[in-house]
Amino acid sequence: MDVSGPADAEVATSLQATVYDTGVAAGSLAGGLALDRLGAAALPWTAPPLMSVALVVVALGRRHAFPGRRYGTGPDRPSGQPSSSVVTPKTRCRA
Repeated sequence: MDVSGPADAEVATSLQATVYDTGVAAGSLAGGLALDRLGAAALPWTAPPLMSVALVVVALGRRHAFPGRRYGTGPDRPSGQPSSSVVTPKTRCRA
């Protein structure tokens, strides 16, 4: 949400909530299907594949979802203090 800026904060927040709720629904569906078709003994074996998929998605999206540099000021810099490490739209470089 930091990258979207204050003007688009509401859109970013609603997208974040939508993605979170979709993940919960998908996990509930997978668990329900496994329980219904395979029984309770299969539930521990359904978690590792789902966790692996989640880790792959995070690993592939890490560069975009968790950038090393952010726009604006950080917790280590007071607001308004210039810094050479602040990335602005004009100075942004592809990493």
